[in-house]
Amino acid sequence: MKIHKLREYCRWLWSVDSIESSRELMNIFLEYFFLVISTHNQDKVYSQSHADAKMVFQMIFTKASHINKLLEGVSFKSKYGGKLNPIIDPTSVAPLVRTLYETICVFHLAYTLPDSQDKKDLVYQLWVSSGLKYRQRFSASLPSSQEKLEHELKEIESIKAIIETSNLFNSLTVRNQNKILAKLKEKDYKISFTNLDINFLSWQEVSATMNLKNDLFDNIYSYYSLYAHPSNVSVFQFEKMFSKEEEAYKSLTTTSMKYCFSLLSMFIADYIKLFPNILETYNKQDLVSQIVLNFHNQMMRGEAHSINDAWKELG
Repeated sequence: MKIHKLREYCRWLWSVDSIESSRELMNIFLEYFFLVISTHNQDKVYSQSHADAKMVFQMIFTKASHINKLLEGVSFKSKYGGKLNPIIDPTSVAPLVRTLYETICVFHLAYTLPDSQDKKDLVYQLWVSSGLKYRQRFSASLPSSQEKLEHELKEIESIKAIIETSNLFNSLTVRNQNKILAKLKEKDYKISFTNLDINFLSWQEVSATMNLKNDLFDNIYSYYSLYAHPSNVSVFQFEKMFSKEEEAYKSLTTTSMKYCFSLLSMFIADYIKLFPNILETYNKQDLVSQIVLNFHNQMMRGEAHSINDAWKELG
């Protein structure tokens, strides 16, 4: 492909200005995810934490696949006559992108943000404890689950003991130790460190820890919460988004896809940092794939966070 055609095609993809370009770019992302899964599925891991990271990768692949399916649109033909022409419902796309955001935030908090292995271990243990405690709540009424519940309760107690006897925990001030214990009690894990001081984070605040160079994510969680609950705002927007004159559902969908691709692009970069051997697989892709998969990551974080230098081929 000649250089001007390459530039033009890449620009069309990463601009995410249409449903067509969104679907084509999503297919490039899915091809990469599947390539990594099939190539590295048997790679050895040396901790449960890293094994879980590989599962997060596969979960993100399936979430992206479901988003891609929604981009095909839905239609309906009644047996009584009449039909619904193909449409894409942005209020269905938005909650999936919100779920993607939360999943990538978890990965960031546990595997990317902490600046030492001890800190990563602590956040990972908080995450595991949180999940087990939530499962205790909704499984308690099932007699068949009693044995598993008792086993997991012991695991929860073991995690608390591991945290409380760790070198990191015992190097914290009493105030910061109490913050960790509070998070254990609250079944939460959204924390960051400033040296050895603990900061509590909301879902919205996690994006501020991702080394972003712009404010694209400043209000993303609040925006998607309008559709996830749903709010009255989502109802009156729904009333107007499918008019033939405006077809606002298309622009609302591509707005969500801009967030989606930014999240996926940054996740790919962070996953390679955790598993550096995957970079070789990334570099073996065609040039267009290397450039567009990295584009939003580099745009959001700057050249220092670029996965590779393929983008320089655009001149």
